[in-house]
Amino acid sequence: MHFYLAGEGVFPQPVLLANGSVSWSGLLLSKFARLMKAADARVHWGGDWPGFRDRPHFEV
Repeated sequence: MHFYLAGEGVFPQPVLLANGSVSWSGLLLSKFARLMKAADARVHWGGDWPGFRDRPHFEV
């Protein structure tokens, strides 16, 4: 089951940079993941998964 469909998954929007461009930077998402996991130990980040790393995917 996909947790997004159950309302337990989160996909943050890409980061809007100062120059107006959009970034899906793995570095920015990993920094955001660190903050999310520090705020709540129940957070699982797709960037930690073995195999395919789904960096914009977070589950609670």
